[in-house]
Amino acid sequence: MHPETYWLAHRPPASRYLTAGLLTNFGGGRTGTATVGEKWAVRGAWPVFRRELAGHPPGLVVDDARGAPYRLARTPTLRAWLREGYARAGEVDGAVLYTRRAE
Repeated sequence: MHPETYWLAHRPPASRYLTAGLLTNFGGGRTGTATVGEKWAVRGAWPVFRRELAGHPPGLVVDDARGAPYRLARTPTLRAWLREGYARAGEVDGAVLYTRRAE
């Protein structure tokens, strides 16, 4: 949810989806969460996201959801993808860090 991180790190993102909005229908300032999750994503977003991650898998994934409506519990595709290729590496101020496992 912090696209400025890429600019500050001088690194390109692994995908065009820099925030959770298009993948989960989450919008800042929203009070209702009943329609937030993978099944409410923009049509076609998840297949594109999977292709982009397969083509350029990131070395580090930062899960900054901290219990937000777009958390891993509501994104089974992302949760499975992390489980298959990444290991939890630590936590910084509540954000969970994942690093890619050795092939």
